[in-house]
Amino acid sequence: QIMMVKRAHSIAPWDTLPSGRSLADADEVAVREFVEMGIKAGRISGEFTTTADTLARLDMIAQDGTLTNAGVELFCHAPAIYPRIKMGLLAGNDKIDIFDLQQEGLPLIQLLKKAEFFVISNIRRRFVFGKPGMSRLEIPEIPREAIREAIANALCHRNYLSGTAIEVNVYMDFVEIVNPGLFPEGDSPDRHLDGSVGDFRQRNPSIAQALFRSGMIERYGTGIPRIKRDCDEAGVRFRYRQTVNTTVIRFDRPGSQII
Repeated sequence: QIMMVKRAHSIAPWDTLPSGRSLADADEVAVREFVEMGIKAGRISGEFTTTADTLARLDMIAQDGTLTNAGVELFCHAPAIYPRIKMGLLAGNDKIDIFDLQQEGLPLIQLLKKAEFFVISNIRRRFVFGKPGMSRLEIPEIPREAIREAIANALCHRNYLSGTAIEVNVYMDFVEIVNPGLFPEGDSPDRHLDGSVGDFRQRNPSIAQALFRSGMIERYGTGIPRIKRDCDEAGVRFRYRQTVNTTVIRFDRPGSQII
């Protein structure tokens, strides 16, 4: 059965398959925001006309007339009982005492922004003041770009068939992003870091392409090296680990160590 699933996925990735959900389920605000971001990034030409037109141009309408799975993840709200992301603020370095727990099922780009804001607002920031009249510059202890990239990677490359939510957890000494899914067969984080990523099949190519066109991510294979570069420049320790069915990215929080 596993071989049959792999074979079917190699022919037609999950995110390109019909979802059975109507085009009317797509959130027009999310679609408009996507188009505006894509135009600003120089990766989409032409203004927003209608939701249906945009979805058709993105190839997110299946042959049966319903949204593809990618269209649902990107532009529809998830049912409350199936959140896409769980965000936790923990009192220590375990999950025993929880200060805050949020669950979100927003469309993907709004979800990415919400999760990024959750992390940034719950870690330390320093303020740099420029010349008189200039606004202050807010610098988080973990680079914002690295956090965004890690969350985007999880949304982009996760195993959506698992039915498990991504976890974004802020602990006292570190931040972890838990992606329910391993790298595709033959691929690994090490290969991205050493530049030998090659031409591997993406798990969710339609979602990845859409996030690229929105300007939220760069091309496949550049995410982990970019995270490492940003962390190295900021003096932040970055690492990852893989469990049986998850990929975990961890950022150590500078200056916050339990003795």
